[in-house]
Amino acid sequence: GTDPKLRQVFFRPLVGEVLQGKLVASDERGLQVSLGFFHDIHIPERFLQDPSVFNQEEKVWVWKFGENDMFMDIGEEIRFRVLSVKFPDPTTNVVQKQPDGTQLVQLIEPMQVIGDVNRDGLGLLAWWTHDEEQEEEL
Repeated sequence: GTDPKLRQVFFRPLVGEVLQGKLVASDERGLQVSLGFFHDIHIPERFLQDPSVFNQEEKVWVWKFGENDMFMDIGEEIRFRVLSVKFPDPTTNVVQKQPDGTQLVQLIEPMQVIGDVNRDGLGLLAWWTHDEEQEEEL
């Protein structure tokens, strides 16, 4: 007979590590980023490029870089630095009572990552690839 085999892959980013993901959501509180296999990465507004403002009409953050408005569009690739990694108590799921009497349970993610993009080379890849391509030509 054959013995069953189990393979596991563990993901635990290190504080200070630079990762690349996809911008999947944006609201007044900041950005939500996904790595494809892990989705609970939040970049709070205080860790965005300074100065950045939330465009209510388009529901995206905009970095005011000199005279340029650099839009942080949903679906764009983004490079960020890990600021913290938290492992919340999974027994603290949020239960909300609905008007019809039913209960809505919001599951707490087993790991939450807080990121930062307020440094050179971080933020949307499209902002930096043009500079890198110019350097390669020199």
